[in-house]
Amino acid sequence: MSLLKHRLPESRLNYTATIGEVFEGATYSLNNNNTVIFLGNDAFIFETDMFIDGKESGIWIFKQMNALSRVPGDFHLYLFLLSGDYSETEFKGINAFAEVSKAVLTDYKLDLVRARLTNKQKEMRVTHPDYGFLYCGYQPINMETLDIDHSGFMMKTPNGSNIFNMLIVIGDYLILITIVMRGFISREITTPIIETLRDIVKPVAFFRLPQEDSVFHFPWCDYPYDSLKKIMSAETGFLYKLKQNDTMQKAFEKMEDKNILINVRVIGKTENL
Repeated sequence: MSLLKHRLPESRLNYTATIGEVFEGATYSLNNNNTVIFLGNDAFIFETDMFIDGKESGIWIFKQMNALSRVPGDFHLYLFLLSGDYSETEFKGINAFAEVSKAVLTDYKLDLVRARLTNKQKEMRVTHPDYGFLYCGYQPINMETLDIDHSGFMMKTPNGSNIFNMLIVIGDYLILITIVMRGFISREITTPIIETLRDIVKPVAFFRLPQEDSVFHFPWCDYPYDSLKKIMSAETGFLYKLKQNDTMQKAFEKMEDKNILINVRVIGKTENL
């Protein structure tokens, strides 16, 4: 078994939680370990390693989405591209998916959402000197994108979903929190989410970003703090403590539409700010 340059999945940096009955029958798994979550006629994917096979990945995802769309009816898909860096192959997959979705008559509309939050993501770098290929963390994407470039309210979708983003720092890492819900996203909702996240994820938590992966990995070793999902999904983890928060409880009771989607992603290090 080769131990050289083994890449840990980026899913260890990603966690998604839902609160509310509407999500119980509106969550679908794709064949690449990603999840499509519906809120009314809006659909959301928080991407992890979806395009590692390039154009082939893009076409395969398109086929899955086009088949899936016949279940809930017409919808608008928001695909969050939140990886720190994409390879040339992965960019080809992203563009293939976007171009085919736009060109072929389908049952859904597509928006690509990208995070532009660190200098590392914005800098142009030579990654394949032999071919002189340049890329950065959010280029080159051929399709127009919706950009996350600051904390705060992002948009209200045509179908009525509100999207709110928060950027916080825990230890040495930048954390991006995305909240999606129908009603007004107040401080009574955002503050408990941040407080609970800080309570669960300690500054010493061990998240290695893909570019930080060491040359040698020992597969018999267990890294219990190397997975955000593992930390957050514990029996007394994020959702449990969030529901115990008095401020959150009061805000939730006042909501007309009691459904909330929360995504938490490790996107970079403080040295990249």
